[in-house]
Amino acid sequence: MLQRTDADIAHGAIQAFELRGTVPYNVQIVAHNGHITLTGKVGRLFHKTEAEKAVRHVKGVRGVFNDIEVSSGEFARDVRHRIVEALHRNADVDARHIAVSVTGGVATLTGTVQTWVQRDSAEFAAASAPGISRVDNRVVIEPPAAAIDEMRRSRVLMATRAESLVKRQR
Repeated sequence: MLQRTDADIAHGAIQAFELRGTVPYNVQIVAHNGHITLTGKVGRLFHKTEAEKAVRHVKGVRGVFNDIEVSSGEFARDVRHRIVEALHRNADVDARHIAVSVTGGVATLTGTVQTWVQRDSAEFAAASAPGISRVDNRVVIEPPAAAIDEMRRSRVLMATRAESLVKRQR
């Protein structure tokens, strides 16, 4: 089996960055013994995550060390407000039930939503804000009462049918 050199791996990682188009140009790549180390500064957690995703599956890569720093630039003065606005713009999220707090570069989400999609969408919106380096998602999923009642009715109906089948077989 022909192993790729570190230079080949680094070249493949650069091509992956170019194909993805979501990784800022100031991210540096170093390849050593099949491991890639990513360094540099980006303004959003999204960019850090995208850089790692881009190189993770490059042929010959054995591991990725993501040392990219998410810096809160001057443009991130009102990050909490930006996150709340993003939540309200997102059709998948009922933002009325989500509270946002930002301390340092950490966004903390609390509250309730009805589905996993809504929870994940809220986390993505917070992670995409400038200056956020980590999201602490404490949002709880609470399905609507009507859905729970329907699920219970369905279970009772299935149990009743199963019981009648057993009686018929006797």
